[in-house]
Amino acid sequence: MHVDPRADRIAINLGADALEDIAGRRIRHGLSHYEAREAVLRDLSGEWTRQAGKATADRVVRGLHYLSADECLSGRERGILRDREREHAKAEWVRITGRPLAWYNRLSFALWGVPLL
Repeated sequence: MHVDPRADRIAINLGADALEDIAGRRIRHGLSHYEAREAVLRDLSGEWTRQAGKATADRVVRGLHYLSADECLSGRERGILRDREREHAKAEWVRITGRPLAWYNRLSFALWGVPLL
């Protein structure tokens, strides 16, 4: 089967732009990877089909679905998201238990040598 190399280049460029948009939505709006990916696909897939054709747009969509959640993030972006998730987990811990996490972290570290968060 012959694949047009121009279609491959177009798919790569469209995918790279989509990855930047997904990372931006995760950082700016606090969306999960899957929510951001689906929002980007919903917004852009019709435009990709009009611009590059159905086969190329399908290739981009399949490529985005095969990527893992942190595969498209830089180290700085991963750090921002990790800190945000840690703060959310701490707030959830306080909401559920009514006590700050610091005491449980000290206890966990004293018992097992590992803090909870």
